[in-house]
Amino acid sequence: MKTPCACGFPKNTMRFLKTHRIAFIFTALAVIVIGALVWASQYRNPATIKTWVDTAAIIVTAIWVYFRFSGRREHKPALEIKLATNCIPVRSNSKTYVVSFDVELTNKSTRRVLARVRESQVRKVKVDTELLLYCCSLQIRRVQPNEPEKQIQWQFPTGDNLPPEDETFNLIEDYEYEKPGEEDYWLEPNESSHLCVGAHLERGVYHVMITFVGSKDEEFWRRMFFIDVSNAPSTQPVKGPG
Repeated sequence: MKTPCACGFPKNTMRFLKTHRIAFIFTALAVIVIGALVWASQYRNPATIKTWVDTAAIIVTAIWVYFRFSGRREHKPALEIKLATNCIPVRSNSKTYVVSFDVELTNKSTRRVLARVRESQVRKVKVDTELLLYCCSLQIRRVQPNEPEKQIQWQFPTGDNLPPEDETFNLIEDYEYEKPGEEDYWLEPNESSHLCVGAHLERGVYHVMITFVGSKDEEFWRRMFFIDVSNAPSTQPVKGPG
């Protein structure tokens, strides 16, 4: 059952009216303009008709722009994360590999995507209850073969300390200024950027998590991957679960 608000309307109805109030205003103006055109046509006043036609065209254009950028969310930032790996054995029959992680970030929106600006020399970023070492990071965790759970999930720490077994890399270290408070890294609309790091890893299966924290609280992107460090082909385009 819908809960009514103080004015007597259901809360969902009030939320819908609040979200689309601009559209309702434009629609009301369009009705007024159409009525004025009908009235002007009866008196056959060309100047008045032209004025109202121009006004109607402006209102229709404004409605189209509003629904394009609000209804289709084109004003919201969007970031795509992809990963490709390259495994190179240190020597023949070696259990240790040099693994390169090529992270591709693509701005899929019509506005700039800016990494969180550091306010001090400390690079740690806290998002809700989660602590991150960097605003744009790649974390590696080995998948243990004897894990009892059927579904493998990333277990997040509850305190302010990160698990010591995690390997964490700052993907935008080369872009950062020494002085905090600067805009270190950003992507223009439809721009792609490749960020690469390397690590020594033993043979096995690894869980990889890539995180990007933007300049605003709601700008947070993350994607998980699994990679096989073994005698697989040297180049592996990696597909993640989401």
